[in-house]
Amino acid sequence: MHTTPHPYYRHTDPTDPAAHWTTHRNRQDLTFWTSVTPDDDADIDTTTSHLAARTSLSTTMTLTWLSIVQLLRHYPVLAAHNHDLGLLDHPRLRAIEHALDRRGRPRHHHRGR
Repeated sequence: MHTTPHPYYRHTDPTDPAAHWTTHRNRQDLTFWTSVTPDDDADIDTTTSHLAARTSLSTTMTLTWLSIVQLLRHYPVLAAHNHDLGLLDHPRLRAIEHALDRRGRPRHHHRGR
């Protein structure tokens, strides 16, 4: 009996060109945002406004990307696995961040307002 995998897992098939593109894009997104995320002592409002203008994203979306990078800096094993596999996109990383926040993860200054 042939069964179709659950749609969420289709992007994990390395032989599927669309899945390969998705994981590559996920890695590229994080590589970019990691490269532009400032140190903790930077003025986050100025950084967010500057990056939002340069990327054509809203300040809210920009701030969430910066927050995700900070999250991954605090969880290096998660960051390494995600870099290797490329399975987690922005919405899934945000869901992880929200779940950790509900469990009492210490907040850092890159968090959304």
